[in-house]
Amino acid sequence: MIRMAVADDDEAICDELKQFINKFEIKYGYNIQCDIFTSCEALEKAMDNGTDYKLLFLDIEFPGMDGIELSKKIRNYYKNMKMQIIFISFKTDYAMELFDIQPFNFLIKPLKEEKVYSCLTKYMIYYNQTYQFFEYTYENMRHRIALNEIIYFESDGKKMIMHTIDNNIAFYGVFASVAEKLRSQFVVVKRGVLVNIQHIIKISFTYIELSDKSVIEISRSYRNEVRDRLALQ
Repeated sequence: MIRMAVADDDEAICDELKQFINKFEIKYGYNIQCDIFTSCEALEKAMDNGTDYKLLFLDIEFPGMDGIELSKKIRNYYKNMKMQIIFISFKTDYAMELFDIQPFNFLIKPLKEEKVYSCLTKYMIYYNQTYQFFEYTYENMRHRIALNEIIYFESDGKKMIMHTIDNNIAFYGVFASVAEKLRSQFVVVKRGVLVNIQHIIKISFTYIELSDKSVIEISRSYRNEVRDRLALQ
């Protein structure tokens, strides 16, 4: 799932832009969640609570905190350079103020569907080149998910349980095959448990703690391998 946000103090523009995004999602088969905000303060609060948006459509003019102020905070306070920002405005004379923010694009109001589609298409190219994916089959359909959204896998008979940032997903798969495919970024910590190294926040010789607060024992037979792998990170 790709999380996007639209922030504009005009609710009609928010609704219109969300409709464009929903139509794009359906037409091209993406999995997008789009949240709406009518103030920069509300969006800031969502980010303070840990919501990670990949793409942000951000108005510049607000009655309170404006879009430029918020975008500078995203870059300088949150140290977030991966979030892509598409500014939207009636005005065009913001070039110098936006230079340091490195926006992905700039849309002029009133918004046009084809321009929004063009921005989304370019972003999806960027996203697919930036984020690696894991593909799996569920209910006879192929799905894929960014590796950085997967916290860990565990084997459950003939099924695999994939624990992600948002939910748990069960699919038919062979543990050894998944572990071999993902060995560069994941490590086996016990029989049937494969962990994303990026989501390990605490480790001892006998257990690890993950970003979702799961605590998993490292079995005796895997301790040396885990220690050696993480020493190289």
